[in-house]
Amino acid sequence: MISRTMKIFIIGAGGVGGYFGGKLAHAGLDVTFVARGAHYEAMKTRGLEVRTTEGDFTVSPVQVISKVSEIAAPDLILITCKSYDLVSVAHELDQVVLPSTVVLTTQNGIDNDLVAARILRQGKVFPGLIHIVSERLSPGVISQTGGLRRITFGERGQSSNAELTAIETMMTKAGVRAVASDDIVRDLWKKYAMIIPWAGVTSYSRKSIDLVLSDPALRELFCSSLREALSVAEEAGVHLPDGTYGEIVSFAEKTAPGSRSSMLVDIENGRLTEVETLHGTLLKLAQEHGIETPVNEMIYRAIKEF
Repeated sequence: MISRTMKIFIIGAGGVGGYFGGKLAHAGLDVTFVARGAHYEAMKTRGLEVRTTEGDFTVSPVQVISKVSEIAAPDLILITCKSYDLVSVAHELDQVVLPSTVVLTTQNGIDNDLVAARILRQGKVFPGLIHIVSERLSPGVISQTGGLRRITFGERGQSSNAELTAIETMMTKAGVRAVASDDIVRDLWKKYAMIIPWAGVTSYSRKSIDLVLSDPALRELFCSSLREALSVAEEAGVHLPDGTYGEIVSFAEKTAPGSRSSMLVDIENGRLTEVETLHGTLLKLAQEHGIETPVNEMIYRAIKEF
């Protein structure tokens, strides 16, 4: 049963986890972050500062631990780390998740919940997705600059789930834009189709999305990448709404100037990227269905060489 006293744990206190976990904690919910290194130390000593387009706030003191193994009696776990850390995190979580624990995966991609569910022997794993532009600006400081600031989650093959609806209500009351989806596979693929060109072309060009779309050649690259992603979705049997292509392009056009993909931020900071989860997966699916995706193959190869 979901209640105000439920114990919530956020695995990964970066741009995504820091924002959404920060909002929930600021509203008075029982939220504990799992963070490491300088970020952990800053949160432990100074709290968590969250700068947003809707107003800044600080959570202090903040509940923060440095190891997944320190999680105790979790009711809800949000896994907000990057997809390349998911397998190792899931193995650690396997030691602390209870049969009643709800686990939400929020990584970019279309099958992260399935990856986690194969590892976790207990708990109820559901897929989720995030629409936000945010990053960890410095230890203890999160900066959200764009996006819908929305978290969506659901159960595969089901149009409703009472437990997830209760989580939606709890988050909404805490000021978080939360949606319990009636078709989570559709929503996963809709975001996936958007992020393929968004992450791919901003990373390929090393430019923000507004600069990409204002350059005729890069804009065409963005649109071609998107068309390829939508073709793969169609061949994979995913039924996206009519007008999805135009909606994605329009959304990108309206995004705040200077917005960069998280993949570009990772490249700029010399970190691993999610290119295998994103473009690597797309290319594998395209091959399975006999579809040519030359633009995304070029982007994939270019990012792999960064």
